[in-house]
Amino acid sequence: MTAHAMSGDRERCIAAGMDDYLTKPVHPSQLVDAVERAAAPHRPAPDLPRHPQASSATVFDIDRAQARLGGDRTLLREMITIFRSESAGLMAAIRESASGSDREGLGRAAHTLKGALGTLDAPRAFEAARHLEHAARQNQQSNVGPALTDLEREMTDLARALAPSRRGHIVKQKGGSHAGTRHEARQRARRRR
Repeated sequence: MTAHAMSGDRERCIAAGMDDYLTKPVHPSQLVDAVERAAAPHRPAPDLPRHPQASSATVFDIDRAQARLGGDRTLLREMITIFRSESAGLMAAIRESASGSDREGLGRAAHTLKGALGTLDAPRAFEAARHLEHAARQNQQSNVGPALTDLEREMTDLARALAPSRRGHIVKQKGGSHAGTRHEARQRARRRR
């Protein structure tokens, strides 16, 4: 299991002797498949397709986040609450490291934030954190400022999307779950009448 999800990483891991390859954030169905393959070693590991990515225009993919948690709406709400409280500290650490030219601290903080954003299914902010981490780890000081500006913008957009008044409430519908605002839920209820 790794956070390395760039092109060629899977092949390098398998070539180094790994039995299988999973990237974070973990998708339960892929984890179960990997465990089943490991329990039956006579079957070769197939080439796994990468998990489908959300659109790069997506600030927060509530459907994917909820699906990853097995539809557990309460857990998703808790996860959002924890993310909102911890992300402020991570952003403060990122800003402090960037202003003090602490590229190791910056890379570590950006990596931690990136992981949380991936788990949350916030693809735009995830990519911005990934770019900042890369700039810090590659000592590309001229890229740190623009990457930090991009990350701050994406985190502002994400904060708006996660705000209780704006993110839409996760509502239960007959036959499944649906993410939407209370207004949308009322409209669906009227149409069913």
